[in-house]
Amino acid sequence: MAQISRLIIEKQSGNDNTYFAKWEFNEESKNNTTTTGAIKEGNLVSIKSGATYYNGVAIPDWVQRDKWYVIEVSDDRAVLGKNESGTNDICSPINVANLVGGSGSSPSTISEGTLDYYEVKWHYDTGDGVWFAAGTTKAEAKNATYNGSKGAIRIKATVKPVSKTRKVNKEDTPYWTAKAVSATYSISADPPAVPKTPTVKIEQYKLTASLENIGDARTDEITFEIYSGSKRVQSASVKVLTARAGFSCTVAAGGEYRARCRAVNLYEKTRIYSGWSDYSAIITTMPNAPAGITVCRASSSTSIFIEWAAATGATDYDLEYTTNINYFDGSDQTKIVAGIKSTHYEKTGLETGNAYFFRVRATNSKGESAWSGIKSITIGNNPAAPTTWSSTTTAITGEPLTLYWVHNAEDESNMTFAEVELTIGGRKETYTITGSGAGTSKTYTYPVDTSKYAEGTAIQWRVRTAGITKVYGDWSMQRTVDIYAPPTLELTMTDLNGAQIETLGSFPFHLSGLAGPRTQAPTGYHVSITANEVYKTTDRVGNEVLVNKGDAVYSRYFDISKALAISLSASDLDFENNVAYTVTCTVSMNSGLTATAERVFTVAWTAVGYEPDAEISINRDVLTAYIKPYCIDEGGFLIDDIFLSVYRREFDGSFTELAHEIDNASNTVITDPHP
Repeated sequence: MAQISRLIIEKQSGNDNTYFAKWEFNEESKNNTTTTGAIKEGNLVSIKSGATYYNGVAIPDWVQRDKWYVIEVSDDRAVLGKNESGTNDICSPINVANLVGGSGSSPSTISEGTLDYYEVKWHYDTGDGVWFAAGTTKAEAKNATYNGSKGAIRIKATVKPVSKTRKVNKEDTPYWTAKAVSATYSISADPPAVPKTPTVKIEQYKLTASLENIGDARTDEITFEIYSGSKRVQSASVKVLTARAGFSCTVAAGGEYRARCRAVNLYEKTRIYSGWSDYSAIITTMPNAPAGITVCRASSSTSIFIEWAAATGATDYDLEYTTNINYFDGSDQTKIVAGIKSTHYEKTGLETGNAYFFRVRATNSKGESAWSGIKSITIGNNPAAPTTWSSTTTAITGEPLTLYWVHNAEDESNMTFAEVELTIGGRKETYTITGSGAGTSKTYTYPVDTSKYAEGTAIQWRVRTAGITKVYGDWSMQRTVDIYAPPTLELTMTDLNGAQIETLGSFPFHLSGLAGPRTQAPTGYHVSITANEVYKTTDRVGNEVLVNKGDAVYSRYFDISKALAISLSASDLDFENNVAYTVTCTVSMNSGLTATAERVFTVAWTAVGYEPDAEISINRDVLTAYIKPYCIDEGGFLIDDIFLSVYRREFDGSFTELAHEIDNASNTVITDPHP
């Protein structure tokens, strides 16, 4: 028997008293049956297309095209006899489901599209235990609506699908029959009404959001949300008591806040929410205190300019000042300038020579912030001696030289004038520099042209400045800049015969460096030799090493004050054949200046490989080893001018040097006390 499924009842959105039922129904999925004509003995029947005999054997086409009389029926098995014309008698069994025609009753599956409509009956309960009829509707879609009855606490919908009909034995007969399905809905489960916009007020740092005269019976709680801009900062649900609800929280100074709310219906163990109310108007708090006074300087001999950082939420500012810091918060000896609209103020009519103390606070319609920190200034004082330095203390003739100083104003005023005094060879030159008198820069510069001074010149200089009073303060300390010619360095690379070389064919080779000019003396030389290519080699103990381009194969500092003259051999460094190298020498002069020279050379020599060996004996009583190193040629003779080193290989793979610079021809034996 057919029936619907998944019947539910819900409240319709946007309508206060309208409900709807919805369900599912699939004709094809139902094994619905109807009464159709049945096969009986004596009926003239046709054979359905594609049918087979009862045993599955195919039916010939000429049999398929003709009509046949049924001579026997047993359950689903019928036997066909003669054809309609009587010319053939096949006497063959076939399933009755494969025959068309006949009369009587037999169950068969309904075809698609036999649904006519859905019958929907509505009832309501007012709490009297009786379901009252509220009307019947015919629904073609799988849903129906209902306008609630006054006083109802429950609603019931009963839905039954209704079949189309057809003529059977000249009577209207439905294709199938169906069963009614019911569902109920409690009005108490309805979402509560959307509340009004909450009332919001702020006192000091306390925000309160509230609702009055809540008339919806299903509203058990109110959820409040507090926003600062677009950021939610607080949220809480409170119970509705005496038709009102309220929520308070602490907020920060200088903020702008608004609130919204929604109602909550506590039905059984479920929280059912309404939609959100509109946002309240933006409410501001009292402002933040200004971060501090950023500028406090004398603008004249009787006025001071004060500037401070803006405070969030401020509409005005109050500036308080006094001549004694102890008067703040404890006397009536302070004065307040109220209602300042900007973040700066120039206080005039002050007395020259007095110290003044200032602080500022922000205000708006909600109140006043705390006071900022205190700044003080003595108006009309002459500046202190400037702080001075130069871009270098050792300048090369023709290179830029810049003199720097900081205007140290005790009244924080900007520099109006400065005097720069240069003393060169006992002769003084004084230059007057004009300052802007405004702005925030306290550092000033003066360029010196060094190209007109000879090597060895000493420039002595000092500065004094004037502030808003245009009276100069003390001179700075006197500083000295020495002018030198740029140092030079001549670097040469020679062989044993003193000939300059660009290709190294053998060790040793000599490096010499001559520094100038004579008015400056060298204090030391640094020599480095770097590879110009990447190659692999072995270190002193035979490990493979990768040398990258730019790696130093030799680096040493020579602490000498005369010309450089050194000799380098195989004991000092190791070269790779057919590789180019760069030797770089830097000399430091007593003037503080440096000079650098480079030479590029290529190694090209006939490489000779030596295979060192050693005779070793062990004294097992005292655990001592005796090693005699040597290196022989192909004839078995010791090679002259060969020096050997001996290393002990430790348990961790590292090497410890036992001896070096051993003459190959000396037959030297060394002792290792810890082999």
